Amino acid sequence: MIGDLPPGTPVAFEAAFGWGWLVELLQEHGFEPHLVHPLQCKAIASARLKNDKVDAATLAQLLRADLLPEAWIAPLPV
Repeated sequence: MIGDLPPGTPVAFEAAFGWGWLVELLQEHGFEPHLVHPLQCKAIASARLKNDKVDAATLAQLLRADLLPEAWIAPLPV
């Protein structure tokens, strides 16, 4: 278990080089991964205050509001 999050919790993360291992880890622990589309997530790019804590809160708010610009996570065989 990762922290106190129950299985099925949606988790949003920014696309970066080598993110595939994170998807696998999240799925193994029963979480619902959401890959943020890097070019469409202007809420983070245009923020005045930039740090991981602020970015994470912004992603969480966008995910909760169903406004997160997502990129497709291809299944492992693809």
